[in-house]
Amino acid sequence: MPFFYSALLSVVLTLTSVTPGFAQVLCGERKAIIKELFEKHQEHPTHAGLVNNGNVLELVTSQEGTWTVLITTPDGTTCILATGEHWTQLKKAQKTGTGI
Repeated sequence: MPFFYSALLSVVLTLTSVTPGFAQVLCGERKAIIKELFEKHQEHPTHAGLVNNGNVLELVTSQEGTWTVLITTPDGTTCILATGEHWTQLKKAQKTGTGI
């Protein structure tokens, strides 16, 4: 597993065990959170994946390099896990040939 995915998995596992009081400040309806991120930072959803526990992990980024990581639970609650700047798109990993 590439380093990036290992690091992202570590962040997700750490932050998905947020205490309820903390989660109330950072959680809400997905549609409202996506709208706010677009209006304030021009961020759009760019990547998403299904977590083993049924949650959906999303990466929301802007052309200017700002980024937000969201998690949406099966009941529809969306929480902001992390935000930052200087997002860079890396090249996709190439499949290695077997030589056959």
